[in-house]
Amino acid sequence: MNKSFYHTGEYGDLVAALPVVRALGGGDMVLGMQQPPFNCHNQNVTGITQERFNVIAPLLRVQSYITNVEFGFRPVDYDISDFRKCDCGYNATTTAWQATYLNIPNVDTSPWLTVPTVKSHDKILVSKNCKYNNPQFPWSHIVDRYKNQILFLGLAQEHEELEHLTHSKIEFSLTSNLLEAAQLIAGASLGFYSASVLAWIAVGLGCPTIVSQRYDIHTAIVVHDNVNNVNTAGKAHQLRAALISGDKII
Repeated sequence: MNKSFYHTGEYGDLVAALPVVRALGGGDMVLGMQQPPFNCHNQNVTGITQERFNVIAPLLRVQSYITNVEFGFRPVDYDISDFRKCDCGYNATTTAWQATYLNIPNVDTSPWLTVPTVKSHDKILVSKNCKYNNPQFPWSHIVDRYKNQILFLGLAQEHEELEHLTHSKIEFSLTSNLLEAAQLIAGASLGFYSASVLAWIAVGLGCPTIVSQRYDIHTAIVVHDNVNNVNTAGKAHQLRAALISGDKII
């Protein structure tokens, strides 16, 4: 019988949990609303609605270690919903936090996502949201350096805000689900992302990734040789200098 996993978290938390799911042999993913009593650290987060399920389910279904993806609630082998109650230490990754919650040591974080039909292109991807950003992150310098290569992924409002911030017209790709976004990410040579599900997808695919992350965030994204987590003012200044000089970014 397949193992089963329950998750009610944000998209990024869910993608970050997948190396843990893989380490436990994979199985069925059950996504849904929080079940009482509500122990989540953020009482405004009520879980995964049907609409949110439809956005992430296509990406989960194409992973070889996921046997089934369901919306709702049923008894499962591993309920990861309350992982933030676990004390994992400052600056632990969200993956490590969830692994610690399930008492799984040393989880393999080599690329854990695959997608079919990669959409190859010559675009440099950017995605900036309103949460978790390093205030010194050089978005304008990124747009100045790559100009017409830039392709924005995310929400229409976020796209408009980045155009306003950089005083530039930026191409925008509207995707209907996270599998479509992942196919674009997999086909890119480089991406600049806020700390968000798109950054987690890029890291999960093993893509060259630069992440804008706020200084005071308790958890960090998984970092590999081709991932730069820009979570300090010093790192932001280094990135800005490389963008201006034309040096290698990552």
